[in-house]
Amino acid sequence: HMIKNLLENTLGAKATIHIVNEILEHLRWSSYVEREVFNKYEGFIPVQNGLVNLETGELKDFSPDHIFTFKLPVKHDKTAKCPKFEAWLNEVQTPDNIITLQEYAGYNLLPSMPFHKSVWFIGNGRNGKGQFIITLEHILGKENCAYIPVQAFSGERNFAEAELYGKLI
Repeated sequence: HMIKNLLENTLGAKATIHIVNEILEHLRWSSYVEREVFNKYEGFIPVQNGLVNLETGELKDFSPDHIFTFKLPVKHDKTAKCPKFEAWLNEVQTPDNIITLQEYAGYNLLPSMPFHKSVWFIGNGRNGKGQFIITLEHILGKENCAYIPVQAFSGERNFAEAELYGKLI
């Protein structure tokens, strides 16, 4: 709509539906980018204040060389600590499970999902399943999470996998 408004304001009475649509199609053709170009990990993920190198923890400015269809709703702060979260994890989980959960949380930052892993949270109440999932949603952003029932992948619905595109979890 923004481009249409700009064209109408610029062209005035010459901004017919045909001309505006033709210009929009030329813009689409000339700016087309293959899907494979998006969300390439290359060591960086987008956050609110730039691109974070997950291997070094360094933050750099956004770049047209790194195109993502998502951005985490958090700001990177290399000095930040999570003492309350770490204390909570120690209360509700064993050391082995804590390492697994931390690895899983970190793995969800990789847009390519190179290992195709899943985690099932099983157990009676009060062991942190729901709170851990809520924490991941807040870090990753609900818009970067897919909420698809496992039954949707039974093969009966052809488009369930399409809903995973651009999602981190």
